[in-house]
Amino acid sequence: MKRFFWLISAIFLGALPALGAGVFSSQSEYSFSDFQVEPRPKSSTLPQGDFSGQVDTWSWNFGGSPPPGQTSTLQWFVLRPEYFLLRDQFEISIKPLVLLDTGAASQWHISPQVSDLYVSFLPSLRSDPSQLKISVGRKVEPWSEMDSFWSLGVFQPRLRWDYLQQETLGLFGVFGELQTLAENSDYELWWHAYGSPLLIPELSNSQAPVDGKFTAPNSRWTSSPPNQVVFSGQVLPINYQVANYSLTELLIHGGVALGTKLSHKSKTGWFSDAAYAYKPVNQIMIAYNGVLDVPSASASLTLAPYVMYHQVVSAEGGYDFENGWRVWGGGLLEYPDRPAIPAGVTYQDISKAALATLTVEKVISGERENAFKVVGSYFSRSGGNAPDQGPIASQGVTNFEDRYVFSNAVYAGVQSPLPGGEFWRKIRVKAGMIYDTTYGDNSIFSLNFRYHHLRALWLQFGADILGSNLPENDVSSSNWISRFRYNDRVYGGISVLF
Repeated sequence: MKRFFWLISAIFLGALPALGAGVFSSQSEYSFSDFQVEPRPKSSTLPQGDFSGQVDTWSWNFGGSPPPGQTSTLQWFVLRPEYFLLRDQFEISIKPLVLLDTGAASQWHISPQVSDLYVSFLPSLRSDPSQLKISVGRKVEPWSEMDSFWSLGVFQPRLRWDYLQQETLGLFGVFGELQTLAENSDYELWWHAYGSPLLIPELSNSQAPVDGKFTAPNSRWTSSPPNQVVFSGQVLPINYQVANYSLTELLIHGGVALGTKLSHKSKTGWFSDAAYAYKPVNQIMIAYNGVLDVPSASASLTLAPYVMYHQVVSAEGGYDFENGWRVWGGGLLEYPDRPAIPAGVTYQDISKAALATLTVEKVISGERENAFKVVGSYFSRSGGNAPDQGPIASQGVTNFEDRYVFSNAVYAGVQSPLPGGEFWRKIRVKAGMIYDTTYGDNSIFSLNFRYHHLRALWLQFGADILGSNLPENDVSSSNWISRFRYNDRVYGGISVLF
């Protein structure tokens, strides 16, 4: 059977939880987050209250031919307001995101999201050598540098409205953070812990059957499942149904996590971090059951969401050199804890995974967004992806996107202002390429130019190219690079900071 996804959107607090019947898209790994506009840096001396933000407006022209029913051009508008309030023993952070886009069928859609929304309390004074901070809400934490760099979505969920611009969203719950500063040591030690009774799953592009059929998706990163199947040379229509389920029971799945980080006070020298988590997988899994009615020449497929837990252990370490070099590497182990699945039901599955990475960075000159910097990274994975299990599962394959896209990947990137006079130095260029051999040869190339006309006005243009030696636009492929090769694009836009 060809591919289908279940996509459910979930927004908590700043946008109330909204889970609907739809088909979830499974996760991918790498995000070219380095090619997004960075928010305006805040002052080192934090103000009492700071309100800032970013407005992006874009027009994308895609290079390939999209499937029937989808437009070849996409426009979108993004609002990113931020509010940060700091008192002696209080912090409030709010980072919503409002996305307005035309979707894949030239129809405007609005998607409110939130990455950070929390209140923090500091029992001790900020001048104390050891500081404890308790936070409640949704908060992005640095659990694993590999998870963030490769956008794995293992520790924290992601917003995947665009596979090439995935954004990390925080977990929701209670957070504890302890910083210890020993006066006779050159190192500082951080501890952070998390606990929550709720699951806020990963956000993606939603799609749901209407009258038992799937229409053209509203996102260019979503493929509609087939509405018919060939059986014994006869074409049979498929009627999709969503099983009744309790939204409350789906969301009430708690988890815990504990992490630590050691770094040099001077920001040069050795550093390391480690983390452990037992929590629900950030992606909602799908179980399904099918019935083939030969007399009536039809087929029906019932879809049902379920939650799977996993244990995650990560450890990383590296060294920051005074001459601008930075070398780090680490590993991550994932152990799924599969729930009891009723007999006769086919279900999406995952397997044990072992991940490793080694990254080398070099700042040649400059700093922050004006730095001339090169990055190289290698990523390796064993396990993680698994075929569907059950009586109607196809042997050795899954009907969903691979949870991990890459297994043997290399990334190379560079960023730098253009050389020359004052005008050229205002243009920053970022380029990167990732190459992987998971399914044949797959690659993603990204190029971005950004012109800072004023501090609050940025002009951008660039291109993204997806390459694969697999058949173009193959919706039966579980690898999204080959499946969505028609999303090759050139783009231009403007960003306004306030």
